[in-house]
Amino acid sequence: MMNGFAFATDNCSMPSVTYADIIIPGSCAQEYTIARTWIGEDDCGNTATCVQTISVIDTTPPMAICPPDITVECEADLPACEVDVARFVGLGGSVSDNRNAVVSLACRAGAMIGGPC
Repeated sequence: MMNGFAFATDNCSMPSVTYADIIIPGSCAQEYTIARTWIGEDDCGNTATCVQTISVIDTTPPMAICPPDITVECEADLPACEVDVARFVGLGGSVSDNRNAVVSLACRAGAMIGGPC
């Protein structure tokens, strides 16, 4: 995580600059806001502060690659829709996310092209 930079000036000495963070959770584990308070302090203990807001927002959708197409003879031969990631990968698919190590799958029924045997 990038800390950023703050600058402080003083008439008598070179002030030190530190910061303190408060993390405010967002709508998911990968999104949050940091309220960063920067503190400049001179040799005499005089301080000045300012607050910087840092928003961490996940706007990149996960990537999914489907298993290869298959051909079956009858509707009864259709494999079940796989929501277990390991089995999905075992069928030749892949799914990943740039910020989240845990990715879940869901199945949505689509229209059948053609018909039953």
